[in-house]
Formats: sequence, C-alpha cells, structure tokens
Amino acid sequence: AACITAVESFRRTRDAVTFTRSTLKGKLSMEIAPEAEMVVVTVLPGSFGREAHPNPSPPTEQREAMPKPVEVLGIPALPLKTRTLGILTAPDQAADLTAAEVIVAAGRGIGGEENLALLGRLGACFSRSTLGASRAVCDAGWLPRRFQVGQTGMRVSPRLYIACGISGAPQHLAGMRGSQCIVAINRDPQAAIFQVADVAVVEELVLFLPLLIEACLKRRGIGGLR
Repeated sequence: AACITAVESFRRTRDAVTFTRSTLKGKLSMEIAPEAEMVVVTVLPGSFGREAHPNPSPPTEQREAMPKPVEVLGIPALPLKTRTLGILTAPDQAADLTAAEVIVAAGRGIGGEENLALLGRLGACFSRSTLGASRAVCDAGWLPRRFQVGQTGMRVSPRLYIACGISGAPQHLAGMRGSQCIVAINRDPQAAIFQVADVAVVEELVLFLPLLIEACLKRRGIGGLR
C-alpha cells in the first residue's frame, strides 16, 4: 500500500483522490495522487475542523460512477506478547490543544517562565481555552512538550489564537495558520507573526496583557465573554 503522512486536506475527482501535505518545514505544499489501489493516510490533528467537510457529496448518479476510494478493513486479533501492569494518569493534564476554542500561546518573547501566569490569567477569561507554546519555550523547559504548536508539535485551528511574544518562525506558523482569528502581541514591529495576524499589537506584554485581562473581565461581568 502507498503511505502518505501528515495530510492537511484532500480533493476527490472522478478518477482519483489527491492529498495535500506540507514540505520544507511548511514553506511549500505538495499534492500527491497515489497510483496504488490501497493507501494508508495519516492526518495531522487540527487540520480538519469539527464541522468541516472538504467536498460536498456529489449527486447520486455521480457517486455511483465514482470509485470507492476508502475501504474500512477489520484487523484480526493477534496474540499479544505484552501484558498490562497498570495505567497511570499523567499529572497536570493540559486541555486538548485540538479541542480548545481559544489558545494563548507563549513564545520566548514573554521574557521568562514567571510570566506564564499572566498568560494563564488571560486564558481563564475564555471558556474552552488552554495554553500553547513555541518550540523555544518547550526547549527551555518552561512548558511540557505536549503544549508545543508547530511543525514538530501540534497543528491547531482554534477560533482564537493569541500569540504572545512569538516571532513567527515558519515551523510555528505551519501549526497555527489555520486559526480563524489570530491576535499577535510582540514588541518588535517587524516580527514575522504580524504577516499572518488579523490583529497586531506592538507593545510590551507585561504592560499590555494586564489591561487586556481587565477589559475581558469587565466585558464578562456585563454580558459574558465567550
């Protein structure tokens, strides 16, 4: 069987299915039309929204003429050579990045691990929110690896992505470019993250975030903040 990994989208024609995936650290996209009859596909988490449907169903007469590209096969039970000794729950489980509607992401520009609490206060203003991080933050040990967003982390598509102190490296952009609304806060007016941001804020985080949190709390007190 052919194997295509990290699929971001696909389109179906009468004769074949073409899959799209990123290459060169997210700088280019390639389209792959496999020639094999059987194809194994892995999909990046967050590439498809909960309600997204890449292609609407064609009319009945077209569906009957099209080949069936997907077949679900049952896997026979195999004798196990391992045994379970127990299940341990990992401490401090983070919210699922792919299920969060709001992600407050930390970059190296937040200044230090002590400022993560400020980002946490901002995230608490929203329901179904969680923290995210760039690779630099995880490499520094400020947050566990499961918070990482990017080419080597999780690919996410929340309703709101607040990038705090993130410069905008291509590897990180590849993981969050599908967000519905991107707010970028950075003191560097030339930061690459501003090229994909819907809202750009050029300011020191420690000065701007307390004001934003205060405004969010006031709005939630008036009519609720979603």
